Amino acid sequence: MNYETYYEIADIVIKIDSPFPFFAHNGEDFRCEQKKADFVFHFQQTDNIPQFLDGKTKIGQSLWSDEYVDDNGQYCRAFLWEDQYYTEVSVVGEKEGTCYFSSSDILAQRAEEGFELLMYMCPEIVLLQFDTIVLHSSHLKIGERGLVFSGVSGAGKSTQAELWEKMCGAQVLNGDRSALRKIDGVWQVCGCPMCGSSNIHRKGRESLYAIVMLHQGTDNALKQLKGAQAFREVMPQITTPLYHKEYANRVMNKIEDLISSIPVYQYTCTKDETAVQVLKEALQL
Repeated sequence: MNYETYYEIADIVIKIDSPFPFFAHNGEDFRCEQKKADFVFHFQQTDNIPQFLDGKTKIGQSLWSDEYVDDNGQYCRAFLWEDQYYTEVSVVGEKEGTCYFSSSDILAQRAEEGFELLMYMCPEIVLLQFDTIVLHSSHLKIGERGLVFSGVSGAGKSTQAELWEKMCGAQVLNGDRSALRKIDGVWQVCGCPMCGSSNIHRKGRESLYAIVMLHQGTDNALKQLKGAQAFREVMPQITTPLYHKEYANRVMNKIEDLISSIPVYQYTCTKDETAVQVLKEALQL
């Protein structure tokens, strides 16, 4: 018996087809009723994990997974167990993907330890199939507008988001990731279940008003960035894996469209309420 679970992220309907009841810690806000799926992701048990990596070239790695690609550009992510051996391999295509897993007990243990099972879907890769990029940022809803604070870790994204929530009644929809997608010709910022360690992951969608790249400082100074300057600030904060050449090209094309449509600012600021006042006035929010 297989179980079907549906999620909707950035207006993209994803169907999970699994031989066990599927649960996503961060995904419950994104569950939806059964409807026509844009992407289908399967879970399938196997006793031969290595076969799915035959003929593939390793192109990248992280603390808990390695990335592979074959001669046709097919993307695979292999997940490590206790930094020793692969226990799952996910293969992702344009409309469909599969996680081949060796043990349901290991999946259950990962889930009990808090690992987000949606990560097996390689969500940034899936979203990119629908021209959606994911930005390392805090996502705020201010009225009907969406504002994102981005920057390197420690730049103050969470601090500024909390200040805006306190002072302006903004709603923080995500503390660490924003899904950006052009819908009907307008760039939208969408809630997503990926949220780093912030544990803030709410569903929502607004027209993207501005991208604010944060830098710590002793004073508050705002500068609008254009062209190459904006690109250099935004590109490093995209969380889509860029080892894959085709994916990297698609991401860069999307960023060029994004920064030509949406204002990008560099904001060197303090960590107090004056930072909110200066930015709010400058952006006329």
